[in-house]
Amino acid sequence: MSNISNNTKATLFLYDITSGVVPSKDKSYTVQSFDYRCERKRNTMGMPYGPTGKTSLQFCIKTLPDGYLKELYNRIHDHTPSSLSFVFNATFEEGPDGQLAEYETGMVVEGYVVNISEAFGHLLEDTADKDSLMLTSVEFLVGAITYMGSDNNRKTLYINF
Repeated sequence: MSNISNNTKATLFLYDITSGVVPSKDKSYTVQSFDYRCERKRNTMGMPYGPTGKTSLQFCIKTLPDGYLKELYNRIHDHTPSSLSFVFNATFEEGPDGQLAEYETGMVVEGYVVNISEAFGHLLEDTADKDSLMLTSVEFLVGAITYMGSDNNRKTLYINF
């Protein structure tokens, strides 16, 4: 079976793709923007020390408006951390399942959804099908980030907040 690339730079899955659940294209979202910043204190010589400070991740995804993000909205009420997976330059298998075949890098973030906002219709002027799509922006308070590199290399950063 051959593989296809949808030329998407970043893809979001609403679960930890390393947990044994097979990621498929129909369970993914196209990431429009993605931003986070991890910081540590520095001493007078400029050397970092202490724990990583509060980190929030902001991302925006393109979706259909009818109930596709119900799971994400339910997480805004959760008192336990949840996971999101971002993969970069993903390639999916052809066919109805469209399973994730490979990716360049990725990251699994664990934490809490703290804010969700949406933009519909007229705010999406550059989109041809602007009446059927919306942009959903999410702010996520991060507790841990697991970076996934090539050859199954992983590194986890735990964050204090």
